Amino acid sequence: MSFILPMAKTYSGGTIMQSIIFKQFYQDSQQYELLLNEILNSTFDSEKGDGFHVIEATSEYIKAVYYYEISYSQSIYNPETGEIEEIKLKRIETVPFFIDHQRHTLDILGNKVKCTRIIEAIGKITKYKTSIADLYINPIKALIACAAAGIQYKVNKVRINDYVFFDDIIGNCVLNLSNYSKTEELLKKYETQIVSFSTTLLLEETYSVVFYKSGAISVYKGFDDIDIEFIRTLKLGL
Repeated sequence: MSFILPMAKTYSGGTIMQSIIFKQFYQDSQQYELLLNEILNSTFDSEKGDGFHVIEATSEYIKAVYYYEISYSQSIYNPETGEIEEIKLKRIETVPFFIDHQRHTLDILGNKVKCTRIIEAIGKITKYKTSIADLYINPIKALIACAAAGIQYKVNKVRINDYVFFDDIIGNCVLNLSNYSKTEELLKKYETQIVSFSTTLLLEETYSVVFYKSGAISVYKGFDDIDIEFIRTLKLGL
């Protein structure tokens, strides 16, 4: 059995677009402390097939990565026999996440499959005594809250369905708002028709973010460069 193990920083996902999924995750202070200890003691084990790596941990939040193995087969050509052979391999998948004790959320970078895996892993170490529920981020509310909090942002492009170009001409379009000064008014006006919009958030770091009508959020940033301040800024839309 062979392993394909990522380099030390491949869990960050580089600067590719990453989805962020938010879950409600309430724990009291004692439960949080016990969970942190369990995560710290559950490092990756090849025999067990999964484990955690904690990057930061405070009384307010945990920033960590969950690793788990995936087994699969691959066909290769054997030049000695002239035949195609199947070999068994293992790949290590990574799930970066935050546990925000102050805001009572579990914030996961990844798709729905990875989200399910980390929820199951946390369920096991908490003996399924803590409930985890879906959360919806309202993108317009998030931007309005950013403005109220004095956080600078710039909306770049907005994708709108059923936009009325002329009296009898309706279609889908993408509006470039990079140099438009009344973006908040436009977003409110077309809120029910907006499919997605891209924006730049100016915190200590600059973040390129795409908000979707469904509540999904994507960010162009590696996990190493994502901090709790940015994650909490997105949650202003709750």
